[in-house]
Amino acid sequence: MSRYTLIAAYTESWPVQSFYQLLAMSPASYYQWRQQPACAPVSWHIAAQAAFTRHAHRYGTQRSRAALRPFAPTSKPPSASADPVIPRTTRPRPAGARSNRVAAP
Repeated sequence: MSRYTLIAAYTESWPVQSFYQLLAMSPASYYQWRQQPACAPVSWHIAAQAAFTRHAHRYGTQRSRAALRPFAPTSKPPSASADPVIPRTTRPRPAGARSNRVAAP
């Protein structure tokens, strides 16, 4: 929660001036924030929240980037490689490969 949303949520209970002093901010910045139009959530943000929730809030950085790749800006030309990049964490372990965990004594 941003400090502006905090102030907006508690303006009926507490005087706004006390928030300015408590949060060390100027009144002008709060009123400027209030005048901005509310923006709709971006599509990648909705997809990220859905993926995070679907995987019990345990979705790592590499998997998140792979899941959100379709929403990335297309300013760069596609790479010359025909194979898609698969995050390391989603590759299956080769048969017979040993784990890198150390057994407890």
